[in-house]
Amino acid sequence: MKKSGVEKPIFQRGVKFDPPLVLKGLKDPSLMAMLLFILPLQISKYLRGQILAASSVAILSILGLFILNQLGANITLAVFIGIIAGLANLIPMVGPFIGMVPAILIALFISWLQTKKIAKMPLTTAILVVVFGGLTIWLNNPVFIKMKPTIIYLIFSAVLFYGLLNKKSYIKYCN
Repeated sequence: MKKSGVEKPIFQRGVKFDPPLVLKGLKDPSLMAMLLFILPLQISKYLRGQILAASSVAILSILGLFILNQLGANITLAVFIGIIAGLANLIPMVGPFIGMVPAILIALFISWLQTKKIAKMPLTTAILVVVFGGLTIWLNNPVFIKMKPTIIYLIFSAVLFYGLLNKKSYIKYCN
């Protein structure tokens, strides 16, 4: 038996839009009333989830930057960077990428102002953000930007583990 319906885009696979049901709803007042009742509830749940996610990103970013300040990082715009990251998170697909860029650029700039050289860790992070963010936007697939932290941690842990095996400290090369 053939099912009616048009398949949604690839990021919502499995969700079917049924035009005959919607058209039937226009003729059937009880079905239309049900659709008009359910639609605002679903939109409300979606918006609450987005606001919760954005505020979580903002709060955790601010807390993380304050912790870095306590450890001596001297980041002056911690609250501003956290709020930008949270607001950018509201934008689908590219939002996290947009939120990361100001934080990384500020970290690179402050590092350069303090030491007159650019630290390797933020530079590596910036390069990976540009590459994987570009892949995310180009291929319209958020998997690539989600892979970035894992790859960064693998690179730095491999360097540190190699130093542990050779009984040398490579931490000075990461900064």
